[in-house]
Amino acid sequence: MNDNSKDPQGENEILAHEPVKGYRPVLIAFVAMGALYLAVILARTL
Repeated sequence: MNDNSKDPQGENEILAHEPVKGYRPVLIAFVAMGALYLAVILARTL
């Protein structure tokens, strides 16, 4: 029987992976485009 009340399945495991090249610039670009799009919509409604 497992006496660990925090994790009844056993020990916690850390899942790691290699970083994907180009992920961060693409993420920043899409967030910036979304913010710009929302700013344009807001400007047109005023």
